[in-house]
Amino acid sequence: MEHHMKRRTLITGAAATVFGLAAGPAAAEQDDATYTADEITHAAADFFGVTTEAVAKAVQHIFHDLGQPDAYIKGNEGSGAFVVGLRYGSGWLIRK
Repeated sequence: MEHHMKRRTLITGAAATVFGLAAGPAAAEQDDATYTADEITHAAADFFGVTTEAVAKAVQHIFHDLGQPDAYIKGNEGSGAFVVGLRYGSGWLIRK
């Protein structure tokens, strides 16, 4: 009975090690597949022409609530109304 327990423990440990090693590269790929707060902050600051500090506060809040994105939309929008409202926008989905 004790021999079976040692064997089961050894097999379980080996399986956990193999799955852990297999998950390691996937975790690294996950990090490479998402944008960091600095990357989004600099992209937004360049696009809007504002200081990095002004954008950083909003980006930090969004990252805290929603996590790291794997894409962002870079575009513009215009709207106007007189009797009827009109909106127009175009943009590009930037994926990592």
